[in-house]
Formats: sequence, structure tokens, C-alpha cells
Amino acid sequence: MSLFQRLSRAIDTLSHVHLDERSQYGAFGEHYAAQVITKKEGTFWIANPIIPHPNKPGFTRESDFLVYTQGNVFCIEIKHYKGKIFPKDDSTIIQEKMGNYGEGIFTNEHPNPLKKTKNFIYHLKNYVGQIEPRFQRLHIYAVAAFSEEADISAIHSFDDGMIYISELQRFFEHRRNPQFAQRPSPWIMNAMRRIPTWDLIQTTDNEWINGFFMTNELVYKGTDHRMHSLPYAKINSVSWQRKGLFSAYDEMTISFTDGKQEKLNSVNGSIWLQRIGEKKYFKLRNVNKLIVGVANKFI
Repeated sequence: MSLFQRLSRAIDTLSHVHLDERSQYGAFGEHYAAQVITKKEGTFWIANPIIPHPNKPGFTRESDFLVYTQGNVFCIEIKHYKGKIFPKDDSTIIQEKMGNYGEGIFTNEHPNPLKKTKNFIYHLKNYVGQIEPRFQRLHIYAVAAFSEEADISAIHSFDDGMIYISELQRFFEHRRNPQFAQRPSPWIMNAMRRIPTWDLIQTTDNEWINGFFMTNELVYKGTDHRMHSLPYAKINSVSWQRKGLFSAYDEMTISFTDGKQEKLNSVNGSIWLQRIGEKKYFKLRNVNKLIVGVANKFI
């Protein structure tokens, strides 16, 4: 590889993609929730389960977590809000908070997250029931969990699942099914593994960004100067190991859906990721890892 090509690869590392401030704030709440959810050993969970929208072809619906623990399944919506939260009616909650720059009090209306989660569960069970009929009859608890930065005293209900994130483990214990708590059902975990999740990219800044891969294949240039492609439908994940800023290539480790692994060399390449309302472009030099969430799942 020429010096110019090595310099071009080094320059590629200067291109960084980040989430906007609002998305970063929401991601922080989900990260905190994931830490709470996984405290108990043996918890089986998936983040960001998504299903095709039942009424809008080409659109999807999602929740934040689907958790199998204590012998029961829980569908959890995380809300990283600030300020006071009040009920408006059965379908709406009101958020009252101070402006970030001292502008006074702002009022926002949001869909009731508990009702929204119950509706998602109904469609999730119908969707997964196409491949596992027992899932349609499975009871799934709906949970809306708020960060401690919000005052939810006006809507808080532990029995109903309108709680703080810090209460999640206690809620799981409260809904414990002693018959299955110590011997989880393999068919439930297998069905959950088939549920699509967001495609994920971890940048070299260690930031996770979700969305949908806009192509069916990962395309990269190898050390043989040829372009190669790997179908996402056969991949679980790909991780990159850097050889140095001015190296001629990076090493890729591909984990396939059949359990096999392969190491390949990548000179360059790119990924387009579709997010809600925007498209993001990543150079492979700035990607640490990708996880396939849609192409290799039931959809």
C-alpha cells in the first residue's frame, strides 16, 4: 500500500458520527436501565424489540426492553424525563419542567407509556405467535420506568408497573413466578431470539447508534484490492481490530448465525444507517462493531 493510501486511511479516522443531544439523553436513560435489569444473574433480555407496524406497511413499532426473569416476561418502556409528571387522562401524561436556560416552566404532553406498552405487547404476541403459537398465550407484564430526575408521585403505581427505573428489580421479584423462576422455559428464550431489534453500530468513540442498515450486505475492500460483500442475513456481528493509525488494513472478526467465526482484512468500506428522519454515513475506519438486528431475524 502506498504512503498516500495509508494517509487516506488515517484521514478517514477523523470523520466521526454522533447522536444529537436529545438522542444522547434518551440513550443514557436506557443504558442506566440496562445496568439495573442485568443485576440479577440469569436474566434473559433483548433491547429495543421491534415489530412491523400492524396498520402502516413499511413502518415499525418498538419498545425499549423485553426481559425474561423470575419466571415471567416483562416489556419495559424507559422514560428519561425531567420535571413533574401528571396524568391528563387515560391516554396522556403531562410533563412540567423548567427550561434548560432559565426560560421558565414548560409543559409537554406525552402518550401514556404504560398504555402504549400494553398495546405494543398485544401486537408483539400476535406477531411472534406466527412462529411460536404459545407466545400468543404468554402473559407479559407492561412496565413504564422513569429516571429519578422526574417526579412521578402523581402517577406512580408499583402494582400497575408505573415505577422508577431503580424499582425494576423489586418489581420483577414482586411478580415472581415460583414455578418457573429457577427453570426458565427454553421455548420462551428461543422465541425472543427471533424478535427483530435495531441494527447497531458502535463507533470508535464507543457510542452506540441504532437504526436500519440500508443495504442487504456489508461491502468492504480487501487487501487484494477487490470489493467483497457479506450478507447481513448470515451475520450476527462484526468487530474491527485496529492495526494502527497508518496501517494498511484492519482485521475484521465476523460472527455468523451458524455459530462460526472468520477473520478477514479490511482496507476500507462504508455503511449507511437509516434512523427516524435521517440517514447516517459511517466509514468502516470509525466503526468498532456492528450488530445485525433485522436481516437475520423473523420479519
